[in-house]
Amino acid sequence: MNKIVFGSDPEGFYSREKDGQLFVVPPAKYRLDFKFPTDDEDPRHPVFAAADGQNGVIKLIEDGAAFELTVPPSTEIETLYQDIGLGYELAKSVASQFGDFIAIVPTINYDVNEFRKREDEFRQCLIFGCDPDMDVFEMENLVHVECMEESALDHPYRYGGGHLHISGCENFQVKPLLTVRLCAFLLGNLVTFLSPMKELDHLRTYRYGRPGRFRIQDYGKLFNGIPWTNKGIEYRTPSNAWTTDISLGRKLAEAVQVIAEYLLPNDKLTEVLIEDMQDRTIEAVMKGLPDLAEENYNAVMSMIF
Repeated sequence: MNKIVFGSDPEGFYSREKDGQLFVVPPAKYRLDFKFPTDDEDPRHPVFAAADGQNGVIKLIEDGAAFELTVPPSTEIETLYQDIGLGYELAKSVASQFGDFIAIVPTINYDVNEFRKREDEFRQCLIFGCDPDMDVFEMENLVHVECMEESALDHPYRYGGGHLHISGCENFQVKPLLTVRLCAFLLGNLVTFLSPMKELDHLRTYRYGRPGRFRIQDYGKLFNGIPWTNKGIEYRTPSNAWTTDISLGRKLAEAVQVIAEYLLPNDKLTEVLIEDMQDRTIEAVMKGLPDLAEENYNAVMSMIF
């Protein structure tokens, strides 16, 4: 059995309530207006706090309008959850100093006008900006799904990712595009029908949650002294919703193991899955159809077991 290594870099939000709804408080406000001390070695991602986790140091950093956790990878999904939870406690301790909350949600309200007046200071909070990623369904010209086009200066929401990093299986490196497709068929459908925040997840889908979004990552050659594949996949479709639900996290981990053990070694089966599941998966995820997503997931599993 492949010893899969799991990681994540979940995003969340400092927030406060206005008119019965939660709105983002950008981390930059704490730095600039309240002089919260940070480690600014990376000016784009100042470190607000850090703590020792199960497998290394957890850092709480600024990422535009959101905060982000850098969490050490783990071969156990439960350990990963423990470290994510510790990171969220760090964020909560920062927010509480200013009477604010943390919100671990896929989509949250953002009062653009409040920060537009100080555009130079809050520039990173007024753009949709991250390093480029790829979409497996677009890059091979098989399916093209139009993304909504808006200016971040006028967009009243911000979005929280919960990207899942996987390595430890040679086929993730040898067959990366197929791995991403299979992640869509299993993980993409799973988070669509089991998300505890389905409506907020669907709002995020058109910009960040499309089913084929990924990056190839180089994680190094060793993990806690264990040799492992140095290239892995960052599957970027999931929001942060799964990081608050350990039962969903376990299902995602089980699905990754199924991909590694049963699907990637079986070329004939994966050809059938691509033919049968690709369009159905894109429809379920993009349109936020939990019933279809569950049907898709069950259909894939029934072909294996």
